[in-house]
Amino acid sequence: PQPQPAAFKKGDTVYATDTLILRKSAGNQGKPASDIIYEIASGSSLTILGGPTARDGLTWWNVRFVSPAGNRFDGWTAEAGNSGNALLTLQ
Repeated sequence: PQPQPAAFKKGDTVYATDTLILRKSAGNQGKPASDIIYEIASGSSLTILGGPTARDGLTWWNVRFVSPAGNRFDGWTAEAGNSGNALLTLQ
């Protein structure tokens, strides 16, 4: 069987469909609170920098987020939640 094609590619602009947790590294299990960089509001746009990578049963993307104040944050966020609900979309 063919592997599933990646949902996104480097340079894509994606949008949060729910609140996202931006992390220093891919994965969400056994991480300290200090791994969380930013809580991104639903509807925010992000730029795909790299990925995907699989960790803790989820697909993670390296993204760039520019906050409403204009601060730039690079980190990792999951493509979908634990229940399979999409957290990122192209539109």
